[in-house]
Amino acid sequence: NFHSWDEVGRWYEDLQRDRVKATPEIQAKAWQLTKGASDDDAKLRAIYKYVSTEFHYIGIAFGIGRYQPHSAEEVLANQYGDCKDKHTLLASLLTAAGFKVYPALISTSHQLDPDIPSPAQFDHVITFVQRGTDVLWLDSTPEVGPFGYLISPLWGKQALVVHGDNPASLITTPADP
Repeated sequence: NFHSWDEVGRWYEDLQRDRVKATPEIQAKAWQLTKGASDDDAKLRAIYKYVSTEFHYIGIAFGIGRYQPHSAEEVLANQYGDCKDKHTLLASLLTAAGFKVYPALISTSHQLDPDIPSPAQFDHVITFVQRGTDVLWLDSTPEVGPFGYLISPLWGKQALVVHGDNPASLITTPADP
């Protein structure tokens, strides 16, 4: 039982913390993907395109695997993963490239009940990028979606953004991205 959304966020952070770390292999891949980029926007787009289009979405969820992602290094080697795996690789590469990136737990099927803090309310993980006062929502699972596009079931929905260094918080995605 969780008493707050921050408790849910800390629980998820514990599950994914070591798996999102930028290993030397991840750092080298981030550098390779961004070496010709003219600015931060170009770096973001290059890394997003790579994860979105080169890694196939395959969802297999057993036990804790329903919530805990594989390591970014495993996803890079396997070239597939589910939503949390693709987020983990995207976040690891973007972090290696100097961006502040966080997981955002969200439901594709229903509105969140804010009075019941529980990971069971979520069935999807997307990426929240903090750029100064601006934020960017990225979903690398559709494989064909343009940069910054969220599928319609995610529009105007509350997501639990797990900030890691700050309390987790419910933030609403754009109503019309």
